[in-house]
Amino acid sequence: MGALLPWLGAGAALRIWTVAALARDPHITDPVLDSRHYFDLALRLSEGQGWPHAPLFFGALYPALLSGLFRVAPAQPLTVQIAQAALGLASLCLLFVATRRSFGSLAGHLAAALFVLAGPILAIENVVLMESLLLFLSTVMLWTWTDPRFGSARHPLPAAGFGLAAGLMALGRASFLLLPIAAVVWIVIAWRSAGGRRPSHGGGRRWVAPALILLGALLPLLPQAMHQTRTTGHLQLLTLNGGLNFYIGNNPYARGIFSNPPQIDLNDDLTARRAASIQAGRELTLAESSRHWLRRGLDFIRTEPLQALRLFARKALLFFAPREIPQIYNYDALSATTLPLRLAFVRAAWLVPLLGLGLAAVLLWRRRASASRSRLTPYLALIGIVWLQVILFFAAGRYRIVAYPAMIGLAGAGLAFAVREIRARRWLLPGAAALAILVMHLLPPSYPAAAARAFDAYTVGLRQMQQGNLAEGLRWYRRATELSPDFGEAWHGLGTIHYQVHQYAAAIRAYQEALERMPRSAITYYALGVAYHRAGNDAQAVPALERAVELNPRQPDYRNHLGMALANLGRYEEAAAQWREVLRLDPHHRGAQENLHRLSDRTQ
Repeated sequence: MGALLPWLGAGAALRIWTVAALARDPHITDPVLDSRHYFDLALRLSEGQGWPHAPLFFGALYPALLSGLFRVAPAQPLTVQIAQAALGLASLCLLFVATRRSFGSLAGHLAAALFVLAGPILAIENVVLMESLLLFLSTVMLWTWTDPRFGSARHPLPAAGFGLAAGLMALGRASFLLLPIAAVVWIVIAWRSAGGRRPSHGGGRRWVAPALILLGALLPLLPQAMHQTRTTGHLQLLTLNGGLNFYIGNNPYARGIFSNPPQIDLNDDLTARRAASIQAGRELTLAESSRHWLRRGLDFIRTEPLQALRLFARKALLFFAPREIPQIYNYDALSATTLPLRLAFVRAAWLVPLLGLGLAAVLLWRRRASASRSRLTPYLALIGIVWLQVILFFAAGRYRIVAYPAMIGLAGAGLAFAVREIRARRWLLPGAAALAILVMHLLPPSYPAAAARAFDAYTVGLRQMQQGNLAEGLRWYRRATELSPDFGEAWHGLGTIHYQVHQYAAAIRAYQEALERMPRSAITYYALGVAYHRAGNDAQAVPALERAVELNPRQPDYRNHLGMALANLGRYEEAAAQWREVLRLDPHHRGAQENLHRLSDRTQ
């Protein structure tokens, strides 16, 4: 491993620099959306409060590991940055070994260099998201699968380690359960290609490795399965976000990247259970909601096969996009203000042509590439499963990043092949790869860049507002609406800040703008109604609050404020009916109790 020390040193230096550069960046220091969920759940677990008594919607592994980290180190994003940077260095070591085994020493060194200079990997290591953990586990998978002893009954550790890594990855995303199946199929094919000779250790014992792979993959799922089964009331192995994500990626309004379907308001209904319940006409459990959205996605594919096929093709191409497609965080925005990320210039625009060259070299010019076709399998399995995941759901840079180790391994092989070709004065293939890299860099963004910048401005505004910096929050929200005038959430944020500083007329205008873009946003109708109420215009508040209640009939606060507006208009019986319904939904709701008591005193 001494040969790796220069790359390890360079990787460590670049990571220290990146962590320091981002330690005060608001994108990192104040997690939002999925990152906030993981951080808050990990904090809850570290304080001994235990898991919520509800089915898991997001993966359990990442917050569980973070909670262990928070028990021994400060519970802050910087702690996560440092820990994930250390995981990145471990990933570098494992990938170097795997690529050297598969394609030779030169390819191993070049893959290590590409990994060190991969900006998207450096960036994701600083974000509170599980992708850095999945990226590390993917290198464990490559390291164990490329072990010469893999599949041998005499040496079971590589198979057991592979199965365990695949099972842990499946806790994050269920599609990685395909990894152990692919490995077992590969082992069986290897037996048959050996001419059916009976192994010296006995025909029965040869199944030890496949059994260990499958057992290792299932073991990590057991605790999650027990929690899910207990909280749902029926056998449930996996988290319950698959149905919603499938529908988000496969509906009449889908574009191949993450986009909210118009009938779902994820700001106020994160799991989309309320929207599913309204469509079903009854209250659904989270498991029933997931199945509902899965059926809706399948119905779209069945009824609109040509549109669905075009969408699948678009997502298949988006997987190879030269830029990182934003979702939760925007890599381009982050790197624009962070010097070490700009210096770490390697991204998909480099990797895709180089991995294509490596793949072609091993398949067509094996001797010149110093590799055999069988060595491609672990890399293609990982890339193929992540690619399938994108095709089935939607494209995002944070999803593709898990395939980066395999892409870098093949790119290392391609770069090593190019070096050998240049040394032999054969310029055609290296020249073609260089031209492909240039073309990839010249391609325009495969996503709405202005909308992505607007979303980034919106998240900065959200962070500023949460910290009480209302003037800065207002500035960033306005920036978001300027970049993308159709961005309803940013208009809602503007309204919220105007409301907090008692500028009710401005808040009302902003909420109305938001509803023009998000006509089914219950929380925006509620905010509009409350703003009208505070401005003394209960006649306008009532219809807005009634619409909020119609869209979300099980939200007690919506009904409580509707009752207050009705009472101000002298519609006491209707107000009392709303407050009684609030107490049916939440018997301990103090606002409704006090309002009913005051109404009783007023009408006596």
